[in-house]
Amino acid sequence: MLIYCRFALVFISFILLGCSGSDDNTEEVNLPPVIELQAPSSALSLEQVTITAQVTDPENDTVSLLWHLSSDAGLDMEVVDVNELSYQIPLTSVDTAYTVTLVATDSHGNQASESSTFTVPALDVSFTQPFDAISQRYVDTEANLLNIASTDIIYGWGISQYPLTIIAPNRVRFFAAKELTEEYDPNAEPERIRGEGITEDLLLTLTVSDGSTSIDFDKTIIVQPIQKLTSWPEHIVSAEMQATITAATINSLEVIDNCLSRENTVKNYFDYNQNGVDDVFCTYSDTLYFYLSDIDSAGKTIYTESVVIENQVLTEYSELIDLDKNGIPELVLAVGPGYVGTLISLTYNSSSHSFDEKELIDIGYSAKDYRLTEANGILSMAIRIDGQQISTGLATDYIKALIFDAKGEELKKTDEFEVVECLDCVLVTLAVGDLSGQGVDELLIENRESSIYGPSNFHNRVSTISGDYTKLSAFPMFFREVYQEDIHDDGTLEWVGVTETYKDVGIFIPDYKLHLTLDQEGEPNTEVLESYYSDLFFNYGSESYAADLNQDEQLDEFTKLSYYEEDYYQKDRFYSYTLAGSDKRVLISTESYDTIRDDFIGLEDMNNNGYLDLKFGQVSENNIETVTSWLENVEGYPFE
Repeated sequence: MLIYCRFALVFISFILLGCSGSDDNTEEVNLPPVIELQAPSSALSLEQVTITAQVTDPENDTVSLLWHLSSDAGLDMEVVDVNELSYQIPLTSVDTAYTVTLVATDSHGNQASESSTFTVPALDVSFTQPFDAISQRYVDTEANLLNIASTDIIYGWGISQYPLTIIAPNRVRFFAAKELTEEYDPNAEPERIRGEGITEDLLLTLTVSDGSTSIDFDKTIIVQPIQKLTSWPEHIVSAEMQATITAATINSLEVIDNCLSRENTVKNYFDYNQNGVDDVFCTYSDTLYFYLSDIDSAGKTIYTESVVIENQVLTEYSELIDLDKNGIPELVLAVGPGYVGTLISLTYNSSSHSFDEKELIDIGYSAKDYRLTEANGILSMAIRIDGQQISTGLATDYIKALIFDAKGEELKKTDEFEVVECLDCVLVTLAVGDLSGQGVDELLIENRESSIYGPSNFHNRVSTISGDYTKLSAFPMFFREVYQEDIHDDGTLEWVGVTETYKDVGIFIPDYKLHLTLDQEGEPNTEVLESYYSDLFFNYGSESYAADLNQDEQLDEFTKLSYYEEDYYQKDRFYSYTLAGSDKRVLISTESYDTIRDDFIGLEDMNNNGYLDLKFGQVSENNIETVTSWLENVEGYPFE
């Protein structure tokens, strides 16, 4: 037993001795590089992104770098041996995730890698409209780009329906010219359907480009009908703030006056005493007055009143006509007991400053009404006389035209026409004009009558007589009103007539504005100038003011448009303008029909915000303005 134990101890000692000698043969391990990556968490289109890294190696070995940048939009790029990676984000149409990975490898082949991700949101645009999109108005659209880092962008705009005006690279303007829907069929007689104020959907396209990449954005613009137009804010100018009106320095007027200063009296003007101031015939009630002018030592105009004819009906239809062709017109009128039957003239006597009466001719009828006109030595007279008894309490009248040769010393009747037989006739107009455009003066006769055959209670009929006084014609339609207008803006007045159509029980609306002419054969001819079926404001009354709105030294037209029902109850009011040389009516603003407003007197930036506002007030005779109210152009609406 003792011998065995000793052997075991010797063996263990040998093993321990062998272990203690193994440290001399161990090799050291080479460690991989260490990466500190600095990358953004997000970026924007056209942003220059820089990703940096600090790479160290524990043993200071040589390290090579491999950058890898990828995106879910298909980007896959590698860059080697740089300490930072720069990349410009392209225009991005969808949200895009980017991943950047850096792999560092030392000279012993040891590798380390770090990755980072960031997101680029899609390029977007916010469209704004500085003022409402309303039919018959300018519509502006402004684009504000979102999620983009550069302003070095190319803008491209497009819209199919209207021409665009570039206000700024990111702002465009068009005029919403369409007025009505397409419901009206001009061939759908007898029923005519008028389209209402429209709601129009327009597709506006914006193309954004950096020169290599383009992205399109669509914006649907809903153009609302005019009824959606909002009012501009109103500012009332207090009396204390109004401009002081200086007393006018014009000559004052002194007159003994029974007629001259009365409203709604008929006046004829001519300077008989050649003092530079017109003298005046004036009819009030059944009396014809004459006012002879004079200028006193103080420069004041004084009128002396005299009675020319008393107790005579219808003197308001007298006319100044130069029968003697001496440059001084006579006053020609019809007189008689009760109804009128004799034409007379009043000739100025320069010695007595009075008028000498002369009987011209017995017309051969007892006229209840008459009109006079003269051209080229031919005096024409339209008269209304009794017609036939149709039934108890119902009788017709005749409208006749009498033609007189006034070239000689005495009037001679040369022609007579029975123009029309009608109920409740009233003479409206007798005029001479070149309706055929052939340089010949034709005669136009307008009368108003009870419309047994027409659409409303009363209507107007227009008849013509040829220039050689051989042919009587009548326009086939009835009119709501007939008047003269410079339709070609050439200083020539043309005859126009407005027709009407039945709309509902007791309601008739004007439907066409026609140019009234005669063809080469002397037959009535019409041309449609405006239509209720294509013009939203055709049945609106208008009141226009001349002003230079766009500062180009030309007079433009500012118009107040008001709509009345058949009982003349005013419903709407709109303001619009038309520039000189243009036929485009541009809506500005609207307001309540019962708003009391003075005359429009111009545009001015009343609150110094850079926008032109609408001024209302009065202008004195020496052109001093008093502003009583103004409407604020909050949105910068243009006058162009």
